Amino acid sequence: MSRAIAAVDSLDRGRTGISVALDRVNAAGALIEMTATSAAASGFFMVARAVQQVAEAVRGIHSLLEAARGSANEAYVAASEVSDEATPELVISALTRAMHHHEAAHRATMAAVGAVVDAAGLAQRVLQGADPGALIQTLGSINEVLLQLAQLTARQELTESISRAQKIAHH
Repeated sequence: MSRAIAAVDSLDRGRTGISVALDRVNAAGALIEMTATSAAASGFFMVARAVQQVAEAVRGIHSLLEAARGSANEAYVAASEVSDEATPELVISALTRAMHHHEAAHRATMAAVGAVVDAAGLAQRVLQGADPGALIQTLGSINEVLLQLAQLTARQELTESISRAQKIAHH
């Protein structure tokens, strides 16, 4: 069951990474809000309205990451059901559920990567002539975290644990 334990650890790192990315998305949202407020206060109402498009894109990223967090939590809970005393059938069932939820979290995370790239491009266009550097940097840091999440090995560890349990069940 050591591979199952490794999978649980990897799934937990994934949950932590998603939380870090969500914190950075919230920071990006705060930057956008400050930019919109400043633009409106300066009489640049068209800029303020355009910045709201970026805010909407960031809310979309937030939604994707909330979905990823929910699926990652479900994967962690399912994988955590496996104990040293678990029957092969329980291991297969729990880890298959964990795999399903992990894959959903992965899909949402990868969709968020694309959404961040799109949001950064939109911010560049909308804030042309201004200095979108802090926002672009924050969005870039979100993608760094998300791409690190994509490198986690939970899928491989879950697959190996399921395979090992299937072999034990058939003997």
